Amino acid sequence: MDSRCAQILVQLRNSGVPITVKQLSADLHVSQRTVSYDLKKIDQFLISEKLPKLIRTKAGISTNFTARHLPILNYTLLRMDNYQYVLAPEERKQYILADLIANRNYTTIQQLAAELCVSRNTIMSDLKEIREYLGPFNIFIDSKKHEGVRIIGEEKRIRRILFSIISDHFQQETMVQDIQNRVVNHKELGLEKKFLNIFTDIDIHFIEKCIQAAEHELNLLFSDTAYSGIVLHIAMAIKRIQGGKDITISANELETLSKTREFSVASSIAGMLGKQFHLEIPMDEIGYITVHLLGASSIQNGNGPSNPKYEILTQSIIGSMSRLLGNDLSGDRILYQGLIDHIGPVLYRLQHDTQLRNPLMKEIRENYQELLTKMQAALAPVEKFTGGKVTHDEAGYFVLHIAAALERKKQAIIQKTANVLVICSTGIGSSQILSTRLQMIFNVHIVACIGIHRANDFLSRHPVDLVVSTIPASHLGVETIIVNPLLKEKDIHKLRPFLKPKRIREDKQIYLKIMDVVTQNCRIIDENKLRRELKEVLDQPHEKEGKVLMLKEILTKDVIQTQVRVSDWEDAIRQCGRLLVRSDIADESYVDAMVQSVKTIGPYIVVAPGIAMPHARPEAGAKKTGFSLMTLSHPVPFGNKENDPVVIVVCICSADHTSHIKALSELVNLFGDEENVQKIKSAATPEEVVNIIQNSSNII
Repeated sequence: MDSRCAQILVQLRNSGVPITVKQLSADLHVSQRTVSYDLKKIDQFLISEKLPKLIRTKAGISTNFTARHLPILNYTLLRMDNYQYVLAPEERKQYILADLIANRNYTTIQQLAAELCVSRNTIMSDLKEIREYLGPFNIFIDSKKHEGVRIIGEEKRIRRILFSIISDHFQQETMVQDIQNRVVNHKELGLEKKFLNIFTDIDIHFIEKCIQAAEHELNLLFSDTAYSGIVLHIAMAIKRIQGGKDITISANELETLSKTREFSVASSIAGMLGKQFHLEIPMDEIGYITVHLLGASSIQNGNGPSNPKYEILTQSIIGSMSRLLGNDLSGDRILYQGLIDHIGPVLYRLQHDTQLRNPLMKEIRENYQELLTKMQAALAPVEKFTGGKVTHDEAGYFVLHIAAALERKKQAIIQKTANVLVICSTGIGSSQILSTRLQMIFNVHIVACIGIHRANDFLSRHPVDLVVSTIPASHLGVETIIVNPLLKEKDIHKLRPFLKPKRIREDKQIYLKIMDVVTQNCRIIDENKLRRELKEVLDQPHEKEGKVLMLKEILTKDVIQTQVRVSDWEDAIRQCGRLLVRSDIADESYVDAMVQSVKTIGPYIVVAPGIAMPHARPEAGAKKTGFSLMTLSHPVPFGNKENDPVVIVVCICSADHTSHIKALSELVNLFGDEENVQKIKSAATPEEVVNIIQNSSNII
């Protein structure tokens, strides 16, 4: 059988209904006659393996495999040698490339030709094309007489290419399960077999235990996509280390990574891996594991301390999208917190040039192409900050957050009845939009949004009425419905037997009922005014959180000083911080914490040219929310090569994680206008700065 025959057989095996020759022809982009020939080949193959032939009826083609037959079929396909399974040219090149990366030593052309059942000339032609493909990555194929060929180049790039090839042939969020269980589920059977064989001697289950321990230590849950990615990267690292191929990381980069909590966790993982696989894990490999932990998306949000660079970039993105869409999203705290949690890993992925696949890109392009285009423009500050290019896959995740926010704006809060667990593999963005869509259409209470690898443990502790999952999930012990993350019409139809539709109550109906009550019990002096003010009250969102503070409320002349002379960066932070202490916004310990933060982590607080925003965690001595601002008569360096020297210092103090969000958003917009920045730098008195803040047309 060739790959097309194998693809047809798997499609028929997985389908619950007969498929017509015409449909198969359209799916495969071949003639119906070709499909008919392929079906005969499949029958011959099934007979040779003592399996039931295909069933042909007026409704179409189907299989008659029983529970006893399926394991035999899967095993037969998996052990199928290349005489039976003929790879297409593109598959063959990927097979050769995967073989070269996985092989410790030289591989002869004759070995490859025999394994793939093709001529030496064919292999040599394939190698020529592979060389051309690898050239831009500075990866080369080294040839040695009497020994064969091998792949050489920067180790990080070689691993990235192997990961990319494997990701193209496995469903990313379930690839770990597929590799661990040696399951053949998809169309590229012969190539998948090669990938499975690469990890034959790797204990994937043990690596999973290490990552689950990391989740516990870091107090977060990785999305299924990130979880699978980390496991696979570690499995590849072990294979490459066993072959004497180690990652190298610059000393400066390694020093920076070593200061993170993730590095400590990565060191623990390395110790566990070294003992299990009898390896000495180099320090650079520990740094590489750290990069993947830092760049992994998680499903747990809102628990970490705020970070000024994350907050500023997030506010910039929300502000840009609000302007591009003509729809103010700045008050959506779920959007804000979701992006705060998402943007940290994104920055690490861009700075360290690690890849992330978005399995929802097809649906995103189909449903949110306009949002995707606008998002690429809104992410320009992220690209400038990291020096990396935001891919469509990365932008797609941001789009899901924005789409969920737009859905929330459309719908009022409704009564929730059924307890629903959402299983979503790609992280916060897609789970938010799925949850919002469910709440919009049905009377539901979303108990949690988790990854598939945590489902059984969660369900053992939390009773739910229904599981709604974006990926196949079985044996959970609870009724489970598989849906598209965007909850399309066919998905809604599947859910109707299990969930009650939302009872629609229009604002107009509520308004009329209130007017009836008022009319019956009160004497109305001005009916038009009453109607207008009632409408304003009904239109206002009701927040459970504390008061949202505006910039003009907290950045007053009492906490502003202009044209101050300081000796260095520490003196600048201390003098600006004392304005908070003097106004009883923070204790002196908070000022010490701001200084110590720079000494420990570095001058990340210099967020833009000439502008520094020091801050510390609330528990360091914050009494209430407030800002202080100071301009310097003589600029001083903070140690940030790109944005030094600093002229404006803004100390940020927040007693919680939310009350300062609006003010910070306004501050970002204020500094986004270069004219405002120049006016503040040259202001002679605090009153001038206050006037600039109050008069700025850029403040939302």
